[in-house]
Amino acid sequence: NILTAAYAAGFLNGLPPAREKALRDMTNNGNPLQSAFATLALARHGRIGSERIHQQLEQIPPNTDEKVTRFLLMSLAEVGNRRDLPLLATYLESAEPELANASAGAILAIQRRKDAGHAP
Repeated sequence: NILTAAYAAGFLNGLPPAREKALRDMTNNGNPLQSAFATLALARHGRIGSERIHQQLEQIPPNTDEKVTRFLLMSLAEVGNRRDLPLLATYLESAEPELANASAGAILAIQRRKDAGHAP
């Protein structure tokens, strides 16, 4: 399954160029769920920036599975910085508990990196 492969790619050691290209292609293929899974894999390898994740969040079609937003918020947990905190804060009061949890987790991850001197 393509979603499982994209998700698993985030846990593999290294990201060979061919796999990175495949994941980047998935982020632009028009399938929001595949795009979100690929984005998370790229974020886990530090190969995508928070600006791109913001764009993806803005482009989520109405009535899309909450997993799409959740995986993008999880991506911000991997690569986000203080500039992402206002956006993440907007999800803390979400009616979807999974989104509030993902946002809180991302805020915590950014704060931990900042405290360790690894985030602007």
